Parts: sequence; C-alpha cells; structure tokens
Amino acid sequence: RAEEVLKIEDILPFFNDFFYIDDFKDAICKSLEIYNQNINQLNDDMKDATESAERIHSDISNLKRKNCVVESSKNCYLCDIPLLTRSFYVFPCSHMFHTACLVKEITEYLSERKAGQVSKIYKRLLELKDEDQTRTESYRKAKNELDDIIAEECLVCGEYMIQSIDTPFLPMDEDRFELLKQEWS
Repeated sequence: RAEEVLKIEDILPFFNDFFYIDDFKDAICKSLEIYNQNINQLNDDMKDATESAERIHSDISNLKRKNCVVESSKNCYLCDIPLLTRSFYVFPCSHMFHTACLVKEITEYLSERKAGQVSKIYKRLLELKDEDQTRTESYRKAKNELDDIIAEECLVCGEYMIQSIDTPFLPMDEDRFELLKQEWS
C-alpha cells in the first residue's frame, strides 16, 4: 500500500541542518519533481474548474435574461386555463404553468422541509402582492427564493417526471382496481 512506503520527505525532518545529502540528492530531486508535477496538475484543475464555474454563471445569467413571446391563446399545462390570466412560468422546453398550479403540483415531489418552505414563501408573496408592494425588495427576494426552488427544472420533462413514473394516472383504491381489472380481462 502506498501509505506504508517510506518516502524521502518522511525522513528529511530527522536530518540535522548540516547533514550531507549527496547520497540522497537524486531521490530528493525526483520527489521534488513529482511534487511540482502534482502542483501543476492541481493548478490546471483549479483553472479548469474556475473557467467552468464562470461559464455556468454566465449561462445562468443569460437564462435569467432570456425571454419569449407568449401568445394569448396559450393555456396552463396543468389547469388548461389561459396562461395570461395569472402569474406564470415558462420553461426553456416551452412548457407553461400558472405559478399557483406549479406550486401546488411541485410540492408533491419535494421533501417535506422544501415543500413547507415553498408554501411559506408563496404565502408571503401573496401577502406582499395583496399589500400592493410588488416592487419592494422583500417581494423580489421572496420571488427569487421561490424561483430557485420551483423553477429549477420543468415539472413535465425534468427529474420530477422521472420521480412520478410509478404514480398511477388515476387515483384508485383496491376495490376500484379490482373492478377495472375485471373489465379489462
């Protein structure tokens, strides 16, 4: 195992300051070259990670500024009511949801803690909107918090849909299931 191998850096502290290291010169140089290569590799990795983070940050900023035209005939994917009648979300995949519909539906897929957080933020937004303070900093902060949670990905084509793959299309109890099973037999 690698940690059981004695390396030159392990024994260097035991030499006094005036110890003659000519016999160990090659081993010390080789060890320093390996450290230098590792440091260079780590620097390259950090540079790549920083560039990647900057690209992701730029992409996120661009997505926040992205806009689209929503025709007045478009309806909410969940309730089929015209979209423009209430506040709504449009995802890059073109699925569109009223905010209330999305909040209600998405909380079923969130952890209990996150669902509670979404409910609390949404209620706070409604209170702030009722007070006609839609331009306040607290409203924008709450809206951004809600966006970070519910607009993370599309309900229809994102991870939430994958989580719901085993959910039946129609809620049914045992009796209803048996009845349908007999009808189809």
